[in-house]
Amino acid sequence: MEAEPASDLAHAVERVYDVFASYPLPRLLHSSPIEDAEAIFRAVSSDKLRQLSGEKLGTYAGSAIWTVGDVDDYRHFLPRVLELAIQGEPSMGFDANVIAAKLERVSWRDWPSEEQQTVEVLFQAAWQKTLSKHPDEGDAVPWLEGMVLAGMDVVGALAAWRESPYPEAMLHCADLITGSIKKLDKGRMIVSEQVTAWLLSESLARHLFTVAVEAPLRPDDREKLAWASETIENNLKLPGN
Repeated sequence: MEAEPASDLAHAVERVYDVFASYPLPRLLHSSPIEDAEAIFRAVSSDKLRQLSGEKLGTYAGSAIWTVGDVDDYRHFLPRVLELAIQGEPSMGFDANVIAAKLERVSWRDWPSEEQQTVEVLFQAAWQKTLSKHPDEGDAVPWLEGMVLAGMDVVGALAAWRESPYPEAMLHCADLITGSIKKLDKGRMIVSEQVTAWLLSESLARHLFTVAVEAPLRPDDREKLAWASETIENNLKLPGN
């Protein structure tokens, strides 16, 4: 029997804390002149890492790498940043795609393989957990965008999306498609070429319609899925597709 997404995610979070535990709290934070490094450091050093609130960590999380601190500073705080991202903390520094952009900026693929693996496992687990929830409870797409930005396993992520036993997963898909109609009409990408090709497929259109008909969903969600299916079908009829 497969583990529930919540169980996988909890394990992934603990693993990230374990693997990055060797990076200590910095003695101070260096920053550009536009930042108040002392105030930021007071906030992030005011509590134990696991207890830091989004309010205390938020300014650092948003400015880290760009204007505050170095890569090892970020590695110290990364487990809590990721945990708060999973919890839906609203500050920009906790957006999965922003975290991924920072990882890419610091060449995270040069990190030890264990560190890379634990971060990628967490992204995949967070992606699958968010897919199991209604979009009203959280947007899964930033996790996918993050995986694309950071060069993670997008093929695996798309397979998990298609094979998810939760009908809510297809609601996230429908939201992405219907929210990107103008891009589709102009022949532009959605997230990446790989993701766009996956979205614009006859098999996905059929699957969305099947879920719309068979899954125990609200009437408005059924309509959303049917509309997304029709959007794909119409786009496939356009010249060049």
